[in-house]
Amino acid sequence: MLLDDLLPDRYLQHFLASPSTVATVAALGLLAVVVALAAPRRRLLVLATGLAVAGIGGLTLAPARGWTTLTLLPDPLAAVRTALAPSLADLGAWAVADGPANVALFVPFGLCLGLLLRRPSAAFLAGVALTVLVESYQAATGTRVGAFADVVANSLGALLGAVLSAVVLVVVDGVRRARPRARGLRPVRSGR
Repeated sequence: MLLDDLLPDRYLQHFLASPSTVATVAALGLLAVVVALAAPRRRLLVLATGLAVAGIGGLTLAPARGWTTLTLLPDPLAAVRTALAPSLADLGAWAVADGPANVALFVPFGLCLGLLLRRPSAAFLAGVALTVLVESYQAATGTRVGAFADVVANSLGALLGAVLSAVVLVVVDGVRRARPRARGLRPVRSGR
């Protein structure tokens, strides 16, 4: 699948014309680098997870027309309830709208967090929680479109990433067990 399939021209044009999106990704990316440098261990996984969050944050939180246009709707809870109410039409809508891009957006998050925590199920649940928060924010501000279809697509991406992390963890664990440990080997003594 080509990048053009995942990010149609309208997305690329939006990002090029929206300095707030680029600035948000950059600011969150810089924060990810700082956090990774401060991490006591597993810095590369901390950085990768942080960069996945930076991508999600920049692409979903920055208002479509810039941060100066950020508003809160008069009844944000009603807006969230309406936008995130499941409907059968939403379940099929993601495939023809921007669903594939939403799936792809959350795969790195599920993968990196699953590897970092060594708990793919926790990474999947964190992905679901993150997408519900993002879509609620979008619905409450009215500067983006929050939708149940996006929750489904993003959750599917987090699930795919978590499954990939589980596969990687099983393979790595198998390789570690197959390797003889030089320090832990003891000579076998005869029956005396």
